[in-house]
Amino acid sequence: MSRFYRRIVLSVFFLFLVTGMISPAQAQSDSNGGGYWLPHNKEKIEKATKLMKQGKSVEEIGIKQDQIQKKEGIQTLDKLMEEDQQSDTTYRANMDPPIKTADGWTPPDFDYDHILTTEECQRSPDSSSETGYIKNRYSFCWSHVATYQVPVKCIGGFCFYEGVQFQFTEIGYGSNQSRKMRVYYTLDDILVTHPSLNGAKLKIDMVCESKVNPGDCKEDPDFPPTERTIAQWKNTNFSTEIFTSEAPPPTDANPDQLGYMEFWPKLTLTHAPRKFKKSIDGIKQTVRYDSAK
Repeated sequence: MSRFYRRIVLSVFFLFLVTGMISPAQAQSDSNGGGYWLPHNKEKIEKATKLMKQGKSVEEIGIKQDQIQKKEGIQTLDKLMEEDQQSDTTYRANMDPPIKTADGWTPPDFDYDHILTTEECQRSPDSSSETGYIKNRYSFCWSHVATYQVPVKCIGGFCFYEGVQFQFTEIGYGSNQSRKMRVYYTLDDILVTHPSLNGAKLKIDMVCESKVNPGDCKEDPDFPPTERTIAQWKNTNFSTEIFTSEAPPPTDANPDQLGYMEFWPKLTLTHAPRKFKKSIDGIKQTVRYDSAK
């Protein structure tokens, strides 16, 4: 066999081996990489983690890239109050009975019962749901596993990836004394499949949108979005953002000075050497404020 034909046979044989090693789903993988929230299913998370460590796309097991949340703009107070009334979301409330005094009936003392730890949040099956875990009127949380896949090499449509994975947990705190809302968030179980990804930057931003009044959602400048390298997040795995709702003037239509905001987490991973930048958004949560007398 001549040297020319031997090269052709070897090339065809090599191509056969490569296509046999890579599944059809991987052959159609995205050369731009992607960002994903993994389903809250232990078996699927384990499978996705295994694929990520092997440099394969998690889309092989049917996981789709995250869809970005859209802002909906200002809405009418009547519409938002109607949505409140029609909501079927429930939570447990343990209240002592009112107390009878010489001046009449008084309500029981208010006692905050906040979600205190990420472990408390994650123990609730609702923490990974589409609504999150709503403990009471003043405490909410949501927890999910995030995965980013950074393309390293693509040959003829076949892509191999390096990955970043972590458990993201956010806890929201309201108040019955002010029109402030705090969101505390953490990253746990941070995993990278290549040391170079420790230098990738992850920015976490709580996107907040006013729903009734322009002042419904004011970000505290002392608590801006946080951007750190993955290595820095491993050392300091938490941060906080605070928002304030400015009370509108009381009117006949809105005597209790109601305000509404919607917020959701936006997580953006940037890896400059690979020219990679992807964002994923968490679930939306609605917060209601009032200054009722």
